[in-house]
Formats: sequence, C-alpha cells, structure tokens
Amino acid sequence: MINTRFSEGSVKEMVGKIKKGINLIPFFIYLIIISS
Repeated sequence: MINTRFSEGSVKEMVGKIKKGINLIPFFIYLIIISS
C-alpha cells in the first residue's frame, strides 16, 4: 500500500530506519568477510 500523505512522525520514523539500515551495512560486510 502506498500512502501519499505522510505525517511528520512517519517520515522521521522512515528516515530513522534507513539510517539504522545504512549503519548495519558495514556490519554485514564484516560478517561476510569473516565467514568466507
């Protein structure tokens, strides 16, 4: 479902999730390097 109306809270929540995801990328790369 695509919601065309974004409340300020949902936008901040989405940005927070994206930032957390970006912060996890190096961790996953690190795990892949160790496990290989």
